[in-house]
This record gives sequence, structure tokens and C-alpha cells, in this order.
Amino acid sequence: MIEARSLLESPMVIPLPLIPTLPELKIPELPKVEIPVLPKPEVPELPKLEIPELPKFEFPELPKLEIPALEIPELPKVEIPNVGEILPMPTLVQPEVPESP
Repeated sequence: MIEARSLLESPMVIPLPLIPTLPELKIPELPKVEIPVLPKPEVPELPKLEIPELPKFEFPELPKLEIPALEIPELPKVEIPNVGEILPMPTLVQPEVPESP
């Protein structure tokens, strides 16, 4: 059994696996392609559309509706008493702190 101390003191050499080199890729030159310029297509002029004028529509006069006014009775006034009058206000009492000698 190998002691841990001897492992720390002796340098260990770990062999790395050999990585094969890849061959250089040769990309063939692509042939040049000429794109012909297409002539502009001739667009025939469209005839102007004639839209006939629509007849004016007249709305018949509607009869006026009479809506009677709503009578809202006056509400009685309600007095809200002050909160202090309903609940007694608490009095704060400071606790006595003994004086330190």
C-alpha cells in the first residue's frame, strides 16, 4: 500500500492521449453564376373608376319625448357624534424606571 505522503512528494506524470490531426479540408471554388437583369414589366394604365353620387338620405323628425322631472325628497340630516365622545380616550402611563446608582 502506498502512503499518502509519498504520493504528495513524488511528482506524478499522467500521459495525455494522442490526438490525431485532421487533414486540411479543400473547398472547391464555386462557379460564378450570372443573374440576368429582367426587364421591367409593362403595366397597363387602369381606367378611372366612376363612383356615382349616393342620394342624400333625410331622417324624419322624431317626436320630442317629455320626461317628467324626478322629485327627490330631502334626506333627513344625521349628526355623527365625535369619536372621543363615544369612546373614552386612553391615558398613557409611563412606567417608573429605577435610577441607577
